[in-house]
Amino acid sequence: MRNVVLALGLLAATTGCTTYLGRPEQWKQPSASMQQLTFDEHRCHEASLSAGRTPDLLVGGILDTARVWIGQTIVSHAYASCMETRGYRRG
Repeated sequence: MRNVVLALGLLAATTGCTTYLGRPEQWKQPSASMQQLTFDEHRCHEASLSAGRTPDLLVGGILDTARVWIGQTIVSHAYASCMETRGYRRG
């Protein structure tokens, strides 16, 4: 039972720190292969992570939640902008 609680705690801790950028099938470009799509997604993901950096307020609580939400919103928009710049459209 203790292992189940630890596993669930670990799962909750790690999934709370991820940024959802969409499923690969959301982005379409007629001339792009799956390899090219994966490459472009990886490059855009790397580029978008630096865009979402926000200062650590060292306050915690609701202010930290807002800061993280704002950072993730910036990352999502930067990722979408990068993919659109490379010629992809949401499908």
